[in-house]
Amino acid sequence: MNADKNIVAKLRELLDRLADSRKLSNDEQEQIHDAVIAETRSLPCDCFLDSLDGAVGKSKSRRRESVYLLSEFTQLPEVIARLGEEFKNPDVSWRHWLVQIVGHRNLKQLASQLPPIIENDPDMLCRKAAIWSAGRLKADCCLPSLMKLAENPPDELRSAITWSLKDLAPTNAKEYFERIFLDASAEKQERIVAAWGLAKLGDKSSLGFLVEMMFDPDKRTPRSCTPGQSLRAAQAVCDIKGWQFQWNKTFVQTHRNEWRKLALAGLN
Repeated sequence: MNADKNIVAKLRELLDRLADSRKLSNDEQEQIHDAVIAETRSLPCDCFLDSLDGAVGKSKSRRRESVYLLSEFTQLPEVIARLGEEFKNPDVSWRHWLVQIVGHRNLKQLASQLPPIIENDPDMLCRKAAIWSAGRLKADCCLPSLMKLAENPPDELRSAITWSLKDLAPTNAKEYFERIFLDASAEKQERIVAAWGLAKLGDKSSLGFLVEMMFDPDKRTPRSCTPGQSLRAAQAVCDIKGWQFQWNKTFVQTHRNEWRKLALAGLN
């Protein structure tokens, strides 16, 4: 082991700061995360992996946080190799966490290792996370696996597949999107995501559907409330048109009439 004792001590401190921050508000966590990452980037690359292993030790909390620090050194072949090995770790929760981080941290260097997880991981949550990361990365190398699954998607994975293919929007996914969009028994939100994918491929009727769904109301009874899909539809329309969007009902209500006019004008 070639760990540098000073770097081990520093990495241990940084990992503990990240772990301790999980009890704080999201804003406070983000500030600490950014500060920790900035300090990590200033560390030398020599012996980084050995030093990080020394800092993690047997601590589960440090191990979980170590992925964030690893993701700052993905220019090192040994770090990429380590992350790739960990995708085969028998610990399901650890695998699931790693696969999510690939998408969250935009680790495109690891995209080519997602297809085996998408197709064969024994845990459905790991497969779902890999599918999500593939879409987030817009990883074309994952398309064959996604399209293979799309032929007869498992119920547990269909929504994730639809989202990921919407992000990638390959022309050969048109039939898949149409199958869901035209299925009246499908969940409304999934039909919206399928319409989103179709509209990205230039289909005007699906864009028209999304425009109208910006006005989808909440359904209220004295004992329940079923949210409408106006926010998701507005997000889709704004993404397709390149318009500003905020995930906020007030924002959508303020702008949807304007968006509707502009979108419908473009459909004529």
